[in-house]
Amino acid sequence: MTTLGANYQVLTSSNSVTKLIDIAALLGKSMGLALVDCFASSETIGVMKQVVDLGCCIVMANKKPLTSTMEDYDKLVSHPPL
Repeated sequence: MTTLGANYQVLTSSNSVTKLIDIAALLGKSMGLALVDCFASSETIGVMKQVVDLGCCIVMANKKPLTSTMEDYDKLVSHPPL
């Protein structure tokens, strides 16, 4: 899909997590990939931490992931190294 010149995909299946991590590993640091989490759940924390480790940015539409442990909070709000 394309909007305003930007390409994006909506991933919804159980294989999506693997596909997302593969994409993040490939494009995270080279393209400035951003993961947008629109779930009203804290169940996405693990995936978000993995993509941050791969150099991606995250955008969260809810605050539940930020109310987890301090370790999770610190990881989610950290800035990737330049």
